[in-house]
Amino acid sequence: MGLHTTGELAKHLDITVRAVRYYDQIGLVSPAAKDSSGKRLYSEEEVMELEKVLLLKSLNMGLEDIKEILREKTIAEILLLNEKKLKAEIADLEQSLRQNEGLKNSVRLEGTIRWDALLPLVRENKRRALKNRWDDHFNEEEQALLTRELPKMEEADATKWIRLIERIRLCIERGILPDSIDGRLIAEDCLALSEGMFGDDPELLDKFWNARKSEETSQELGLYPVSADVLTFLEEAFEHLPSSHQVSET
Repeated sequence: MGLHTTGELAKHLDITVRAVRYYDQIGLVSPAAKDSSGKRLYSEEEVMELEKVLLLKSLNMGLEDIKEILREKTIAEILLLNEKKLKAEIADLEQSLRQNEGLKNSVRLEGTIRWDALLPLVRENKRRALKNRWDDHFNEEEQALLTRELPKMEEADATKWIRLIERIRLCIERGILPDSIDGRLIAEDCLALSEGMFGDDPELLDKFWNARKSEETSQELGLYPVSADVLTFLEEAFEHLPSSHQVSET
Protein backbone atom coordinates (compact mmCIF):
# COMPACT_ATOMS: atom_id res chain seq x y z
CA MET A 1 0.00 0.00 0.00
CA GLY A 2 1.18 3.55 -0.73
CA LEU A 3 1.85 6.43 1.63
CA HIS A 4 -0.48 9.39 2.08
CA THR A 5 0.43 13.05 2.53
CA THR A 6 -1.18 15.09 5.29
CA GLY A 7 -3.53 16.72 2.78
CA GLU A 8 -4.60 13.40 1.26
CA LEU A 9 -5.21 11.92 4.69
CA ALA A 10 -7.22 14.93 5.84
CA LYS A 11 -9.39 14.78 2.72
CA HIS A 12 -9.91 11.02 3.05
CA LEU A 13 -11.05 11.31 6.70
CA ASP A 14 -12.90 14.62 6.24
CA ILE A 15 -10.87 16.49 8.86
CA THR A 16 -8.58 19.49 8.63
CA VAL A 17 -4.87 19.41 7.78
CA ARG A 18 -4.29 21.37 10.97
CA ALA A 19 -5.96 18.61 13.04
CA VAL A 20 -3.76 15.89 11.48
CA ARG A 21 -0.64 17.94 12.22
CA TYR A 22 -1.82 18.59 15.78
CA TYR A 23 -2.30 14.86 16.44
CA ASP A 24 1.32 14.39 15.41
CA GLN A 25 2.51 17.26 17.62
CA ILE A 26 0.88 15.79 20.74
CA GLY A 27 2.13 12.27 19.98
CA LEU A 28 -1.29 10.78 19.28
CA VAL A 29 -0.77 9.63 15.69
CA SER A 30 2.60 10.28 14.06
CA PRO A 31 3.54 9.76 10.39
CA ALA A 32 5.33 6.64 9.24
CA ALA A 33 7.98 8.74 7.49
CA LYS A 34 8.88 12.11 6.01
CA ASP A 35 10.09 12.77 2.49
CA SER A 36 13.19 14.76 1.55
CA SER A 37 11.26 18.05 1.77
CA GLY A 38 9.93 17.26 5.24
CA LYS A 39 6.37 16.36 4.27
CA ARG A 40 4.65 13.90 6.57
CA LEU A 41 3.77 10.53 5.02
CA TYR A 42 1.20 8.18 6.53
CA SER A 43 0.80 4.46 5.95
CA GLU A 44 -2.44 2.46 6.15
CA GLU A 45 -1.59 1.65 9.78
CA GLU A 46 -1.66 5.36 10.72
CA VAL A 47 -4.87 5.80 8.72
CA MET A 48 -6.49 3.14 10.89
CA GLU A 49 -5.15 4.79 14.07
CA LEU A 50 -6.67 8.10 13.03
CA GLU A 51 -9.97 6.39 12.30
CA LYS A 52 -9.88 5.00 15.85
CA VAL A 53 -9.25 8.51 17.19
CA LEU A 54 -12.24 9.88 15.29
CA LEU A 55 -14.43 7.03 16.51
CA LEU A 56 -13.49 7.67 20.14
CA LYS A 57 -13.95 11.42 19.71
CA SER A 58 -17.49 10.73 18.49
CA LEU A 59 -18.06 9.22 21.95
CA ASN A 60 -17.14 12.62 23.46
CA MET A 61 -13.77 11.49 24.80
CA GLY A 62 -10.90 13.91 25.39
CA LEU A 63 -7.60 13.50 23.57
CA GLU A 64 -5.70 12.48 26.72
CA ASP A 65 -8.27 9.75 27.40
CA ILE A 66 -8.06 8.64 23.77
CA LYS A 67 -4.28 8.42 24.03
CA GLU A 68 -4.57 6.11 27.03
CA ILE A 69 -7.26 4.03 25.39
CA LEU A 70 -5.22 3.48 22.24
CA ARG A 71 -2.31 2.32 24.37
CA GLU A 72 -4.12 0.13 26.86
CA LYS A 73 -7.81 -0.45 26.24
CA THR A 74 -9.39 -3.43 24.47
CA ILE A 75 -12.39 -3.10 22.17
CA ALA A 76 -14.55 -4.51 24.98
CA GLU A 77 -13.50 -1.67 27.27
CA ILE A 78 -14.23 0.89 24.56
CA LEU A 79 -17.72 -0.55 24.14
CA LEU A 80 -18.22 -0.38 27.91
CA LEU A 81 -17.35 3.32 27.85
CA ASN A 82 -19.88 3.86 25.08
CA GLU A 83 -22.46 1.89 27.05
CA LYS A 84 -21.88 4.18 30.04
CA LYS A 85 -22.49 7.25 27.86
CA LEU A 86 -25.69 5.77 26.43
CA LYS A 87 -26.98 4.84 29.89
CA ALA A 88 -26.41 8.41 31.09
CA GLU A 89 -28.50 9.69 28.18
CA ILE A 90 -31.23 7.14 28.97
CA ALA A 91 -31.22 8.23 32.62
CA ASP A 92 -31.83 11.83 31.53
CA LEU A 93 -34.78 10.75 29.38
CA GLU A 94 -36.23 8.60 32.16
CA GLN A 95 -36.02 11.56 34.55
CA SER A 96 -37.99 13.69 32.07
CA LEU A 97 -40.59 10.93 31.71
CA ARG A 98 -41.01 10.70 35.51
CA GLN A 99 -41.51 14.46 35.75
CA ASN A 100 -44.03 14.35 32.92
CA GLU A 101 -45.94 11.50 34.54
CA GLY A 102 -46.06 13.42 37.82
CA LEU A 103 -47.61 16.42 36.09
CA LYS A 104 -50.18 14.18 34.37
CA ASN A 105 -51.18 12.76 37.76
CA SER A 106 -51.40 16.29 39.18
CA VAL A 107 -53.83 17.31 36.43
CA ARG A 108 -55.97 14.23 37.11
CA LEU A 109 -56.11 14.96 40.84
CA GLU A 110 -56.52 18.74 40.78
CA GLY A 111 -58.22 19.21 37.44
CA THR A 112 -55.88 22.02 36.45
CA ILE A 113 -52.31 22.68 35.43
CA ARG A 114 -49.90 23.55 38.23
CA TRP A 115 -47.75 26.14 36.48
CA ASP A 116 -45.44 26.39 39.49
CA ALA A 117 -44.50 22.75 38.86
CA LEU A 118 -44.54 22.89 35.05
CA LEU A 119 -42.27 25.91 34.52
CA PRO A 120 -39.23 24.40 36.35
CA LEU A 121 -39.66 21.29 34.19
CA VAL A 122 -39.64 23.40 31.02
CA ARG A 123 -36.49 25.21 32.19
CA GLU A 124 -34.77 21.93 33.06
CA ASN A 125 -35.68 20.38 29.70
CA LYS A 126 -34.32 23.47 27.96
CA ARG A 127 -31.07 23.23 29.95
CA ARG A 128 -30.73 19.52 29.16
CA ALA A 129 -31.47 20.09 25.47
CA LEU A 130 -28.79 22.80 25.29
CA LYS A 131 -26.25 20.51 26.97
CA ASN A 132 -27.09 17.71 24.54
CA ARG A 133 -26.53 20.07 21.60
CA TRP A 134 -23.09 20.98 22.95
CA ASP A 135 -22.42 17.25 23.41
CA ASP A 136 -23.18 16.78 19.70
CA HIS A 137 -20.32 19.12 18.75
CA PHE A 138 -17.74 19.06 21.55
CA ASN A 139 -16.46 16.51 24.07
CA GLU A 140 -16.37 17.23 27.81
CA GLU A 141 -12.76 18.41 27.74
CA GLU A 142 -13.51 20.85 24.91
CA GLN A 143 -16.70 22.08 26.58
CA ALA A 144 -14.79 22.79 29.79
CA LEU A 145 -12.21 24.84 27.88
CA LEU A 146 -14.89 26.76 25.96
CA THR A 147 -16.84 27.46 29.14
CA ARG A 148 -13.68 28.85 30.69
CA GLU A 149 -12.39 30.79 27.69
CA LEU A 150 -15.42 32.09 25.79
CA PRO A 151 -15.91 35.70 26.88
CA LYS A 152 -19.09 36.75 28.67
CA MET A 153 -20.83 39.83 27.32
CA GLU A 154 -19.82 41.91 30.34
CA GLU A 155 -16.11 41.03 30.07
CA ALA A 156 -13.34 43.04 28.41
CA ASP A 157 -12.56 40.26 25.90
CA ALA A 158 -16.15 40.38 24.67
CA THR A 159 -15.67 44.08 23.94
CA LYS A 160 -12.66 43.22 21.75
CA TRP A 161 -14.76 40.79 19.69
CA ILE A 162 -17.63 43.27 19.41
CA ARG A 163 -15.24 45.96 18.14
CA LEU A 164 -13.84 43.48 15.61
CA ILE A 165 -17.37 42.76 14.33
CA GLU A 166 -18.06 46.51 14.14
CA ARG A 167 -14.91 46.98 12.03
CA ILE A 168 -16.10 44.26 9.64
CA ARG A 169 -19.55 45.84 9.36
CA LEU A 170 -17.95 49.19 8.63
CA CYS A 171 -15.85 47.62 5.86
CA ILE A 172 -18.97 46.04 4.35
CA GLU A 173 -20.88 49.33 4.50
CA ARG A 174 -17.99 51.20 2.82
CA GLY A 175 -17.40 48.54 0.17
CA ILE A 176 -13.95 47.62 1.51
CA LEU A 177 -13.07 44.12 0.32
CA PRO A 178 -11.73 41.22 2.45
CA ASP A 179 -8.48 41.16 0.46
CA SER A 180 -7.72 44.78 1.36
CA ILE A 181 -5.22 45.91 3.99
CA ASP A 182 -8.15 46.51 6.36
CA GLY A 183 -9.40 42.97 5.76
CA ARG A 184 -5.94 41.54 6.39
CA LEU A 185 -5.57 43.46 9.66
CA ILE A 186 -8.99 42.27 10.80
CA ALA A 187 -8.10 38.64 10.00
CA GLU A 188 -4.77 38.95 11.86
CA ASP A 189 -6.51 40.47 14.90
CA CYS A 190 -9.11 37.68 14.85
CA LEU A 191 -6.37 35.04 14.78
CA ALA A 192 -4.60 36.71 17.70
CA LEU A 193 -7.80 36.74 19.76
CA SER A 194 -8.53 33.13 18.81
CA GLU A 195 -5.05 31.95 19.80
CA GLY A 196 -5.55 33.59 23.18
CA MET A 197 -8.74 31.56 23.65
CA PHE A 198 -7.84 28.21 22.09
CA GLY A 199 -4.09 28.12 22.75
CA ASP A 200 -2.33 25.34 20.88
CA ASP A 201 -5.47 23.35 20.04
CA PRO A 202 -6.11 24.14 16.36
CA GLU A 203 -8.57 21.27 16.09
CA LEU A 204 -10.89 22.88 18.63
CA LEU A 205 -10.49 26.22 16.86
CA ASP A 206 -11.55 24.59 13.57
CA LYS A 207 -14.52 22.85 15.20
CA PHE A 208 -15.71 26.05 16.87
CA TRP A 209 -15.29 28.07 13.67
CA ASN A 210 -17.31 25.49 11.70
CA ALA A 211 -20.05 25.65 14.33
CA ARG A 212 -19.87 29.44 14.29
CA LYS A 213 -20.25 29.62 10.49
CA SER A 214 -23.56 27.74 10.69
CA GLU A 215 -26.41 30.04 11.74
CA GLU A 216 -28.48 27.04 12.81
CA THR A 217 -25.69 25.55 14.96
CA SER A 218 -24.88 28.94 16.50
CA GLN A 219 -28.51 29.31 17.53
CA GLU A 220 -28.59 25.77 18.92
CA LEU A 221 -25.53 26.46 21.05
CA GLY A 222 -26.84 29.81 22.27
CA LEU A 223 -23.89 31.74 20.79
CA TYR A 224 -23.96 35.51 20.32
CA PRO A 225 -25.60 36.08 16.90
CA VAL A 226 -23.28 37.17 14.10
CA SER A 227 -24.70 37.89 10.64
CA ALA A 228 -23.75 35.74 7.65
CA ASP A 229 -22.19 38.65 5.73
CA VAL A 230 -19.79 39.34 8.62
CA LEU A 231 -18.73 35.68 8.79
CA THR A 232 -18.30 35.51 5.01
CA PHE A 233 -16.12 38.63 5.04
CA LEU A 234 -13.96 37.17 7.80
CA GLU A 235 -13.56 33.80 6.08
CA GLU A 236 -12.54 35.46 2.82
CA ALA A 237 -10.11 37.70 4.71
CA PHE A 238 -8.47 34.57 6.18
CA GLU A 239 -8.00 33.17 2.68
CA HIS A 240 -6.02 36.27 1.65
CA LEU A 241 -3.59 36.23 4.56
CA PRO A 242 0.10 35.86 3.63
CA SER A 243 1.51 32.33 3.45
CA SER A 244 3.15 32.74 6.88
CA HIS A 245 -0.36 32.61 8.37
CA GLN A 246 -1.56 29.70 6.28
CA VAL A 247 -1.52 26.04 7.28
CA SER A 248 0.95 23.97 5.25
CA GLU A 249 0.71 20.24 4.55
CA THR A 250 4.11 19.31 5.96
